[in-house]
Amino acid sequence: MLIEVNGVILKRKQLVDLAFQYCESLAKSNYENFFIGTLFLPRKIIKHFHSIYAYCRMIDDFGDKFSGESNNFLDYAEEQLNLCYRGKPDSLSFHALYKTICEFDIPIKPFQDLIEANRIDQNKKRYNTFADLLLYCEKSANPVGHLVLYILGFIEDKCFELSDLTCTALQLTNFWQDVQEDYILRDRIYIPLEDMKNFNYNEQQLWNREYNQSFVNLMQFQIDRTSGYFSEGLKLLDYISGKPKIEIAMFNLGGLGVLEKIKKRKYNVFLGRPKLSHIDKTGLLLKSVLISNRLGYKLFGHIRH
Repeated sequence: MLIEVNGVILKRKQLVDLAFQYCESLAKSNYENFFIGTLFLPRKIIKHFHSIYAYCRMIDDFGDKFSGESNNFLDYAEEQLNLCYRGKPDSLSFHALYKTICEFDIPIKPFQDLIEANRIDQNKKRYNTFADLLLYCEKSANPVGHLVLYILGFIEDKCFELSDLTCTALQLTNFWQDVQEDYILRDRIYIPLEDMKNFNYNEQQLWNREYNQSFVNLMQFQIDRTSGYFSEGLKLLDYISGKPKIEIAMFNLGGLGVLEKIKKRKYNVFLGRPKLSHIDKTGLLLKSVLISNRLGYKLFGHIRH
């Protein structure tokens, strides 16, 4: 079958190959940890991680980078997704996504939930309780873990349950990294208002970037709670076999590493976005190998199948 793209006639296989190349380029140019994270995965499935990443990146960009037009772009993404599930992908990256969906029999819901999370962001700027925030994470973060598990082939309910803990923790960690940026640039506060009240810290103080004992106590509470989610999420390793365990360990340990950076700053996230250095990431990689397999050092010579 021949398909015309920008005036060029391509065979379907050529189009799909081009689509995966585009997704790979997008993944590697936007996510500095992507290459490290896929070192331990079989080559044959890496391209499918590229297509999933491209979709997630696109949805996030539509939600954040098109002020006043985000809902229109999200409508477009939903339309393209529906075409995909009808077997009629109609844009370049969705041709790759369609191949991934078919290859691993992925249901539509995780993709829909990511769109819904970005719709929520257009209107909801505050969260009254931690329970409210968790409901948001169910849409914004947990679906990503489900997509990863579908590609890896671990789709038992317990795997999804433990993955949700890790993905929620990663989303929360991102919130605590970006407290200042989210508020000043996007007028969003992800710290539950109930917690702010309980720790005697208000929005005006946040606007003024007041770093005091109330703020320290507030952030310590958030960090400790998030650490617990990571610790529970690590139990997923008991249900995963092979080298993908290293990938899962890296997600957890990387998140815990960022939380540790915040602790070392005495919870002063106003100093800038805490992130891992290259040295930190090297240590993280080694620790992930060892925590995944006591003989992990043997893996270094055979990183991919």
